[in-house]
This record gives sequence, C-alpha cells and structure tokens, in this order.
Amino acid sequence: MDKLKRIRLLLILVVLISFYSCESKNELAVNNLILQIENQKKKLDSIDLNKLETAFNAFHYNTKNINRCVDSFSLELGSTLNYYKGIKKIKPGEFNVKHHAIELKISNQINQLEWLRNDLKMDLLPIDSISIYITLEERNVTNISMDFNRHYYDYQYVIKSHDSLDSYFKNIIANSCNGV
Repeated sequence: MDKLKRIRLLLILVVLISFYSCESKNELAVNNLILQIENQKKKLDSIDLNKLETAFNAFHYNTKNINRCVDSFSLELGSTLNYYKGIKKIKPGEFNVKHHAIELKISNQINQLEWLRNDLKMDLLPIDSISIYITLEERNVTNISMDFNRHYYDYQYVIKSHDSLDSYFKNIIANSCNGV
C-alpha cells in the first residue's frame, strides 16, 4: 500500500509539473508579445512629427523653386530630383492620421495582451482555448508590426531624403534664382 501511495504522489507531482510548465510557456509567449509591441511603441514614440513637417515644407519650397528657376536639368539633377520627389507620395496629412491610428492600435494591443496575461495568471481561460487566444494575439501583433514597419520606412525615407538633399537643392536654387 505504501508503494501505491508513492506512485500516486509521483503521478500527481508529474501532472502538476506538466500543468505548471504549460502555463509558464503560455505566459512566456504573452510576455514576448508584450515586449515586441512595446518595442514598436518605443520606435513609434521616436518619430518626430515636427521634423517630418519641416522636411515636407522644405520639399515643397525646393520643388516649387527648382521648377520656377531651373531651365534645364542635367542627368544628375534629374535623377536626384526624381528620388527626392518620392517624398510627394507620402502625404503629411495621411501620415499624421496613420501615425495616430497606429498609436491607438499599439495601445489597445498592449491592453489586450495584459488582459490575456492576467486571465492566464488567474486561470480564467479553458486550457484548450489558450493556444487559440495566443495565436490570435500573435496575428494581431504581426499585423500591427507590418503596418508600423511600412509607416516607419516612410518616415525614414522622408527624413533621410531631406537630410541628404535639402542643402543640395537650396544651393541650386540660390545659384539659379538670383535673377528671377
């Protein structure tokens, strides 16, 4: 009988350990998702909308004056201007709306993940449904990350184009527009 109690105790211990390890894996998955989305939030917070507005204003000034003052384009100027005009595709108003929408999506997703983590800690979810919830949240985080990466790429494009080409075009405008 003593041996039967030991086997029963060992069996209960194995079941508890396996249950606890499953729960830990789920919480770890949710914590990783929270870290991913919080990193996106930090990058989003690093976007300087004032710097972006300055770049857009400089772009409009430069393209207006290049078109007004420069009669003929060299091959270098033409290709550089075509690269610079890529900024036109990223409209300031749409960028700001998208920026605020992504902020809201990230904030809501962080809340959702924290609620899921709390539900896991309090054992409020059926065990067979946990993987479904985690899969859904992984998809949400992936979709938000893809939207954010496109948004951040647009930001980087505008800022890098402005930083590298603004003074170039200002010099051309200063030399070409003197008599105009």
